Amino acid sequence: MLSFISNSKSLLINFLLLLSLKPGFGYAQARNNQPDTNNVTEIRIDPRAAKGEEYAASEVFSSVRYIPLESTSKSAFGKVDQLEITDEYFIILDAAVSVVNSQSKSGIFLFSKDGKFHSKLEGFRTIYFAVNREKKEISVLNFDDGKWMHFNYEGKLLRSELPYINFADFTFLKDNTTAFYRGYSFVQDKFEPTLNTPALKYSNVLFAKNRQNFATHYLPYDTLAFNYNDAGGLAKYFRTSGDYTYLTKPYDYSVYHLKGTALAVNYQFIFPAEQSLPRDFLYNKVYLNKRRIYAEEHKPLINLIGDFYKAGNHLSFKSYSYESMDVFIYNLKSGELVSFSGTTADKLTHSLPLGLSIHGCDGVASFFSSVRAVDILSTGLKTDGLTPELAAFVKKNDKRSNPLLVELIVKP
Repeated sequence: MLSFISNSKSLLINFLLLLSLKPGFGYAQARNNQPDTNNVTEIRIDPRAAKGEEYAASEVFSSVRYIPLESTSKSAFGKVDQLEITDEYFIILDAAVSVVNSQSKSGIFLFSKDGKFHSKLEGFRTIYFAVNREKKEISVLNFDDGKWMHFNYEGKLLRSELPYINFADFTFLKDNTTAFYRGYSFVQDKFEPTLNTPALKYSNVLFAKNRQNFATHYLPYDTLAFNYNDAGGLAKYFRTSGDYTYLTKPYDYSVYHLKGTALAVNYQFIFPAEQSLPRDFLYNKVYLNKRRIYAEEHKPLINLIGDFYKAGNHLSFKSYSYESMDVFIYNLKSGELVSFSGTTADKLTHSLPLGLSIHGCDGVASFFSSVRAVDILSTGLKTDGLTPELAAFVKKNDKRSNPLLVELIVKP
């Protein structure tokens, strides 16, 4: 399985959304609507040299807080596939999608900041969602019928509609703007009459005000340089850190910032040559129909930066190669790179695990991971010195309870 496709759910969405990709129609790269590159921060790192196992949690974090999430028959879920953080709520997706069992359903759960259950969205299968913070709505693409479903925070379905374009991911921005990531896929005209120009049809990123008003487009690509077997990615390309929305995409070491209807490169990762893809990997037709195979045969090469978040002066991200998938925390001031998965538990964490991945960020100071209830309770944890919430959870001692969120504040 591809290293940059994180699991079977991601494989499913790439199959659904890239099925119609076909070679043979050329559209030369446009020179307009290129991202702003005036304020790019270069991040020169060697992931293999990241500090990890020699670090205890108290050396990396100033605070680690475990947040139990209320477990009832309606609020029960198994894992955190996506986390979005608003002023009021933690919004969590348990995708629960299986390519084998097509009957499995997804659920989106809203919890208040103290872990109290608020509401649940259901009636669909999906692997990502987006939050419209201005309208206080949550939207999903339902794999069962291909419709775009829009809910309020109370879990009520407000409307259901057919999307006006095909997309691999979407996000809501301010001023009634929706951004779409299409990837290196395109469909026949009869399926997408809305995209009536090549510039719209063959661009990775589109900004839209509504069905009739596409504000602008970015990252145009040459269809003669790409084929279905070249394309790939993750379930989620857009990530939100407070008021900022970022985009990362396959075979690209840039981190893009979305603002208004504009796109800018904020960060540029630079890896050692032996871990880097060829500079012309995205455009050279020599790699046509061979990009996935090339990445697989050259296992140390990093082919994707994903799950990018920024809290204060720290960045969190995943690097993907066929050799490994690692989670890192990077200090913008000191340049120090820490392996999150290699950081060990200590007194600061009550000897509890920190989790495997970072799922979200408040954009100010805190990153958030998650830990299964069974992994907390199997440690034989005593209640002495715990927060009241964590002590109450330990006393309840139900290994079937919901996962706990872990709030992580990194030392300056």
